[in-house]
Amino acid sequence: MRALALCLACIYLSLGCSNARADDWPSDRQKIEKFLAGRDCASAWKKLWPSARSGNKDALNMIVDAIFAHGMTVPGTSDAISRIRYINLFSIYGLQKKDSFTYKWVSNMYEMKYFTDPFRKCVMDAKDLSKCAQIAVDDRLLPEFKQFVREVDLLSKGKNSQCALQELR
Repeated sequence: MRALALCLACIYLSLGCSNARADDWPSDRQKIEKFLAGRDCASAWKKLWPSARSGNKDALNMIVDAIFAHGMTVPGTSDAISRIRYINLFSIYGLQKKDSFTYKWVSNMYEMKYFTDPFRKCVMDAKDLSKCAQIAVDDRLLPEFKQFVREVDLLSKGKNSQCALQELR
């Protein structure tokens, strides 16, 4: 029985499952806000990414806010095109409330003309925004979320985020 438990624990760890717990999120969020207020984007990212990578929409939205408000970079990126790409991806994966900044960003993104009709309808109707990202994945507009997480993990491995405000053009 112990061997089975040990094997399951090893599988869990080898899959790269986040150790972020949902019940830690409120205190983590407060710490992240303090890090960002002090322009410590490296520490903010280290606290924020485990929750975001597990699908916490509040954390995904907080990354977008931090990119805009504090110039936080996704570790391993520095150019404006990458920043906009990640803003778009984090915003779509984080869709949850119509009154959020990410909803406003996505609903106005390129006037929605580059998206498929099902995705555009989902966003504009705003009835169940949590389903819009899956529609975008199904329509091949976005990678699967787990693939996106792998990309960010690979890109950011051994690198730190920075607070580097620059104009997004």
